[in-house]
Amino acid sequence: MKGVLQRNNLLSFLYRFFTFNKSKKKKIIIECQQLFQDKNDVERERLVKDMMYWYLRRGISPKQYWEQSFDRLSKDAKLSMLPQRELAIFDKQYNPKKDIHIVGNKFECYERFKDYYGRECILVSNKSPQGEFESFAKKHGRIIIKPLYNDSGKGVRLYNYGDELPKHTFIAEELIRQSEELARFHPQSVNTLRLNTIRCKDSIEVVWAILRYGRNKRIVDNAHFGGLFSVIDNNGIAIAAGDVNRHTYVTHPDTGVALTGFKVPDWEKACEMVRSLATKVGGLRFVGWDLALTDRGWILVEANTSPGILSPMVTGQGVREEFRRLKRRM
Repeated sequence: MKGVLQRNNLLSFLYRFFTFNKSKKKKIIIECQQLFQDKNDVERERLVKDMMYWYLRRGISPKQYWEQSFDRLSKDAKLSMLPQRELAIFDKQYNPKKDIHIVGNKFECYERFKDYYGRECILVSNKSPQGEFESFAKKHGRIIIKPLYNDSGKGVRLYNYGDELPKHTFIAEELIRQSEELARFHPQSVNTLRLNTIRCKDSIEVVWAILRYGRNKRIVDNAHFGGLFSVIDNNGIAIAAGDVNRHTYVTHPDTGVALTGFKVPDWEKACEMVRSLATKVGGLRFVGWDLALTDRGWILVEANTSPGILSPMVTGQGVREEFRRLKRRM
């Protein structure tokens, strides 16, 4: 396997080298100008050269260069970073398209893992039984509605009985009553634990965990929707915190609650739960699980293929070597 990886890396490098033309060079220059608007011309010229070097050497895109703060890192730290394209290829290789619907369709995911959800959900479409949604909304008062397929918190909103409804198919969910232990960070959002599982030949590994928080009274906690996150180590301890815009935090800016130095409640139970879930998703071998903590324990919010790895954005340390060790065990 190691020889195969080395050969593939060489082929990828040769492809980038021989296809690097004026058009790609111009694209990197433009992206650098857009991403580093606060830099002067001399600084941007230096950054363009560095971007081109890391694109050619490792396939690091300008966006990844900016998100993971390559301009602030040592050479060793840069070498530790996993190219996002390599992660995307891994996801495509180990998550067969025929099984994506298992977690990609939010209602199908609910039907399959109903015992883990801890709340009621219904599918709402033009084929739904007459009066079903109205009865559901009356029963629960305030509910959450989500598009059937979107991710990153897009289209998620709070619905009060009588509000205007979306015209597309969606799912309606009973509100999650999260525990005070996690609500204290940002009470307006359900602050979720993201655990990624990789199903190797000999075990199921739980990797690259983060705990996510909403901001500015928004109901979603997704990092790409304005939220924050803490990086959680393998013992369940929050070791660093930040956002996807290159900012780091010690406390939550809205509540003042510390975002590092604590242990995630019932950490071992959360890991045990996702290891169990990972055995029930057909051929999918790389899945991101979003969990919420209630007074009755952890429940499943949703699951996703193509989970991102956000921890390097705030730790300044990549996961390339760990990722490759895991890949050799697939």
